[in-house]
Amino acid sequence: MIKSSYLNTHKILISSLTCLGAIPFIVATLKPDFLLANKTFIQHVQSYSVVIISFLSGLHWQTGLTLDKNGTWLIISSILTSLMAWFIFIFSATGIDFILYAGIFLLLLAIDFILYKKKHIADWFITLRCIVTGVVIYTLLNLAVLTLEKTNHF
Repeated sequence: MIKSSYLNTHKILISSLTCLGAIPFIVATLKPDFLLANKTFIQHVQSYSVVIISFLSGLHWQTGLTLDKNGTWLIISSILTSLMAWFIFIFSATGIDFILYAGIFLLLLAIDFILYKKKHIADWFITLRCIVTGVVIYTLLNLAVLTLEKTNHF
């Protein structure tokens, strides 16, 4: 059973804030030429990816803390995904990092599906996560292709 009624009583607020959080990714999708011409903007998208991955990992951390049993895997995975994102930010080449971030977002969504199947996430929230994560992954993979083409790595 879904343990938090907060999610269900604040659907509009949570949905709105989630969509607002996707704006930097949407801008990057709409203006990829601007992004590629501006190294600072690329760095902003990269760092924002790390921030959002860490935020989603924090949601998993919190869920792991509230589970009566079997929450340890969530706590561990939340730290590992945040650290993976940080290491990618520090050590990965531009273009490849976007692919790796997309993979982490997909992993985080897979964890949400596990939580959904165990009734820890509401129907409407998993739907919202799928839509927004789809936009984010599309953006990151699009940027990866464009960046790798620009740098002749394709």
